[in-house]
Amino acid sequence: MPNVWVIAVAVSIMGIAGTTWNVVTVSLRQRIIPAELFGRVNSVYRFLGTGSIALGAIAGGQIAYRFGIRAPYLASVIVGLSSLAIGGPRLYKEVQRYIAPEETPAPPSIT
Repeated sequence: MPNVWVIAVAVSIMGIAGTTWNVVTVSLRQRIIPAELFGRVNSVYRFLGTGSIALGAIAGGQIAYRFGIRAPYLASVIVGLSSLAIGGPRLYKEVQRYIAPEETPAPPSIT
């Protein structure tokens, strides 16, 4: 039987991470997407996010059926870390490009 405190800490961390992710992604989308396209982009974002839940459930069920109940967890760790390793650097560069501070001229010097 798993330790209740370990589960409580894990669920708390997941909740904080999920909330942080939502705040950051919505703020970033609001900053880089033109106002006239914001509704369309949000609808596609939510469609893909919600649709992937169903696909993940199907895939997880098949993996558990074929390889055992612990296999979906291992598969999700592998997919998550692979996605982070492959997409993380590119995503970081793209985000930095959009949130880089605008160059401001230096104040005039007094001479």
